[in-house]
Formats: sequence, structure tokens, C-alpha cells
Amino acid sequence: MAGTAVVTFRGQPDDDRVLAAVRQVLGDDTESDGRIIITVQRKPRPVGYGPGTELKRLLGRIGIKAEPGCKCTARAEEMDRRGCDWCAANVPLIVGWLREEATKRSLPFLDAAGTVIVRRAISNARRRGDGKA
Repeated sequence: MAGTAVVTFRGQPDDDRVLAAVRQVLGDDTESDGRIIITVQRKPRPVGYGPGTELKRLLGRIGIKAEPGCKCTARAEEMDRRGCDWCAANVPLIVGWLREEATKRSLPFLDAAGTVIVRRAISNARRRGDGKA
């Protein structure tokens, strides 16, 4: 006989979090054959939540907004969907996105400044509760 647990996480759970949650629900002992069936459910993130949203917010404070035809909103949504950990591991890629858009708009751009603002956006999202994310 197998034990069953439904475990719900916001963000992408790692193996340790899943096992800890299952042990909490079922206890350390399982049925005689030792099998556990795990169903992991992800809670949807609220709209306008995450590092991409934070980056848009920070850029908006200095007057840089998404324009028709730019990839800004789609990239912000991608950042939100992939979460803080992915963004932190891909700062150079995201800075490249910012540089690309600045070039299209004929705006001055410094990679160091782009890196700072991307890292700040990630930090803000984490502070707002984006654990994985």
C-alpha cells in the first residue's frame, strides 16, 4: 500500500522541500512497501509579481516605460515566471536585454548600471516574498 500526499508550494520546490513536506504530512514511516506517491501543486503567482515586475517598476521611476512594439513586457513576464533564482543566474542575459532596448531607443547605457538595477529588482522581489522564484 502506498501513502499519498498532496504538497503545495509557491515557486519551484526543490527535492529537500518536497521530502520535508511529505514527512510532515505522512510522518517518517510509510506503509510496508515503502512507496510514497507525491503530487506537487504550484500556487499561481499573483499578476504583477516578481523580478520582472520589480524591474519595470524601477525603470518606470526614471521615466523608462514599455513602448508599443518593444519586448519589455514579455521579458518582464518571463522574468516573473522563471523567478528570482533564474534571474540571479542570468543577470548578464537580462542586462543584454536592457542594452538592446536602450540601443533601439538611442539611450545611453552602462552595463554596470544595468547590473545594479537588475540585482535591485531581484532583491526587491525576494523581499516581497518571492522565495524561488
